[in-house]
Order: sequence, then structure tokens, then C-alpha cells
Amino acid sequence: MENDLAGLSLEDEEDGILQAQKELDSTLVEYEFCLVGCFHMDQVINGALWTFNNHLLMIHRLEAGDDPFKVPLIYTIFWVQVYDVLPGFFNQSLAKQIGDFLGRFLEYDSKNVGRGICAYLRIRVQLDVRSSLKRKKNVMFLFGKCTYVNFKYEWL
Repeated sequence: MENDLAGLSLEDEEDGILQAQKELDSTLVEYEFCLVGCFHMDQVINGALWTFNNHLLMIHRLEAGDDPFKVPLIYTIFWVQVYDVLPGFFNQSLAKQIGDFLGRFLEYDSKNVGRGICAYLRIRVQLDVRSSLKRKKNVMFLFGKCTYVNFKYEWL
């Protein structure tokens, strides 16, 4: 056996080094320099407000071809609780009207209504941070009954 091992030799061409290159996967490149992974991106964008030292952080998802220096960071998304809504009017129609009054209506949380006695209507709106926050709105319900509904902004 020693003779067999002694007969082995490395030729010059076997001694060379091959350079292996990694093939870039397109999905890997897209998220390589991302602060969070692709699975957490929706949670970050759609989750609660982001703050640092009690200052609001503006987050915007860049699409392909977007110039980061030209993105207007003037809009943010809030969950708003609407109080003093009359019973029977907790619906998406009223939620959309109030959401469009506050800013731009995005979503209505209907899960909150099905939990027995509902204290407030919960909506998600996109607001312009340059405008002041609205605190209440006069709403006319059936039979000409008017009442003020009050707004509370979550995480403020």
C-alpha cells in the first residue's frame, strides 16, 4: 500500500486553483441589503407607527425604478378610533366617509364590531403630516339627528 501511495503525484494542472463564483438569485439580490426580510416587510409597512425618541419615522416602500431622493415623505398611516357613533351605524359606509374626511380611507376594522358592545369604530387612514389632526366631526344620522363623533389616533 505504501508503494501505491508513493506512486501518486500531483501534476501541474491538478495543482491549479479553480475560482468558484456564486450565481445571484434575483430574489436574493432584491432583499440582500434590506433591513428586514421579505416576510417581515408587510408587518413593518402595515404595522404600528414607527418612532425614535418620540419622533415619527416616515416609511415608504420603494418600487422598482423609484428614486429615493424624490419620494415625498409627507404621508403616514394611522389607525383612528371613532367614538360616539350611534348604535347601528358601525359600517364601512360611515367608516369610508370619515376616513376620507380625515385624509385618505384605507381600511375598516370590522373585527372590532363583532365583539359584543362596540365602543368605537376603527379605521385606517393615510394622513398628510403637514396638516393638523382633526379631533371631531359633526355627523347627521337618520331622522336628522346630529351628533359629534370624536377621533383618537392610536400610538399618539
